[in-house]
Amino acid sequence: MKKFHLPAILLLPVLFSCFSSCGQFPVKNNNSNKPAAQQPVALLSNATEQRQFDGGNISIPAGWNFVQTGGCSDRDFVSWDPSHPDRQFFCLGYGGLFYLSQQQKNFDNNYINMGGMRTPLIGKPVIYPVTPANYIQNFYLMAQYPDVQQALQKFPELYNVQIISVTPMTPGIASPTASSALVRAVFTDRNRTRASEGLFLVTVLSMQISAYGPSASFGYATSFMGITAPMNELDALIAPMSKCLQSFYLSDEYVGNCMRASTQQTGEALKAGRALSAASDNMIKGWQNKSKSEDIISQQRSDATMGRQRLYDPSTKTVYNVDNTFIDAYRSDPSKFNMSNLQQLPPGDHSLWTTPTVNGADHIVRIR
Repeated sequence: MKKFHLPAILLLPVLFSCFSSCGQFPVKNNNSNKPAAQQPVALLSNATEQRQFDGGNISIPAGWNFVQTGGCSDRDFVSWDPSHPDRQFFCLGYGGLFYLSQQQKNFDNNYINMGGMRTPLIGKPVIYPVTPANYIQNFYLMAQYPDVQQALQKFPELYNVQIISVTPMTPGIASPTASSALVRAVFTDRNRTRASEGLFLVTVLSMQISAYGPSASFGYATSFMGITAPMNELDALIAPMSKCLQSFYLSDEYVGNCMRASTQQTGEALKAGRALSAASDNMIKGWQNKSKSEDIISQQRSDATMGRQRLYDPSTKTVYNVDNTFIDAYRSDPSKFNMSNLQQLPPGDHSLWTTPTVNGADHIVRIR
């Protein structure tokens, strides 16, 4: 059967390199003498399994979960590691509606309270300005609504999002208000107990239906996709997870049926997706050659969000992650602790800032 990618997935070459199936996952180096916390990414199975769904299938890592809903350009899916749920890849064919102003939202609410007809916008959040980065920063507001929760059942908890970099892309929709970008960001779970990093691609646009009235203006997102992983794992996992994303395909027959029932914008997205595929090599190189300063900023903003700081031992280069409240106590008199030579990381030392940390509370002990 001839393979054909989903409209939303046609934009994936911009974000990920093209492969036909899942790739080999990183394997732990058991010969390393470094502390356990500084080992490479935990062992993941090299095996894959295929999941079937209406019109096609996808290869995912063995043992991972997979959920998909919808169809055609509105097909959504997410796959994640049940042992480490922050490791996942996803695609939302349709990223949802949102208000552009509180004034319009208040007008619609008053209209409904006076007996007016409800619209799909009712209850949705205000997201403005309409940019890919701002959409991602505020996606947690979108994810709180039942329609989004029902669509995927499982999705990365994008709270406390800190943007690291934004690379503008050519939108897949022919609209003067559309904008698309590749966004690198760090974020936490809802309870701020885990820090993760992600690479996302999304297109957002605004619509003005009329000068005044209910739902006169609104925004929406399309082709929202990404790869996420715990801090310090993304470099190792982005390639194998992107291969799984690229294995997603639909049959010619299914796509033909979608095209016959599609709108003009869906057709435009298909054409634009093919054109954008030529940029895939450049985009992957852009990730591989990302600036060292961005890597450091990513770690620093993650620490700030989690209320943590780092100290390192110059003799062993071991980096310890400690609570903010510990720093003042240690600085006042390091000799009171079993490790008295710890220092703060030099601001521009990429090697130290990207070294996985050891939990300081397990190793730094007060002795007097």
